[in-house]
Amino acid sequence: MDEREVGAAGRGDRGPGQPEGRGCAGRAALARWAPSLLGLALAVGGLGALGVASSQVRVTVTPAAGPATEADPLALLRDDVGALQRDLGALDEGLGRNLEALAAAVDAGAGAHADRVAGRLEGRLAALERSLGALAAAAASAPADAAGPGRPASEGPAVVERGAAASDEPA
Repeated sequence: MDEREVGAAGRGDRGPGQPEGRGCAGRAALARWAPSLLGLALAVGGLGALGVASSQVRVTVTPAAGPATEADPLALLRDDVGALQRDLGALDEGLGRNLEALAAAVDAGAGAHADRVAGRLEGRLAALERSLGALAAAAASAPADAAGPGRPASEGPAVVERGAAASDEPA
């Protein structure tokens, strides 16, 4: 065996029963160029499919039946203002009803509050009248005690008017 046969057999490039030389080199070249050839074949197939598909598709745009005019901006604005006026009218009616209901509730609450305050004031007034009656009865039953310290009973109790200063000297 010569050196070339041992090297090729040792690498495993050549299978058993294959002749030396071209068989191994042909497979290596094919393995090297196969991905490039496959990519080229796919690119050509894609371009061909695109050409066929684009030649058979037709797009036609036709205007709708009737005049092709754009909407008038002034008419759109009028419609929007009309819608806003209707909404405002509905809100105004609702606000009026709610304010009337609120006023009625406030009046009812104010009346109930006034009745409670009047009841408390009447109760206080009755208590003050009872206290005043008890003080008057006590003053009538003990005239000497009511005269005050250092005063004779004949002068009577010391009366102080509201806003006037109290003094021990008779007027």
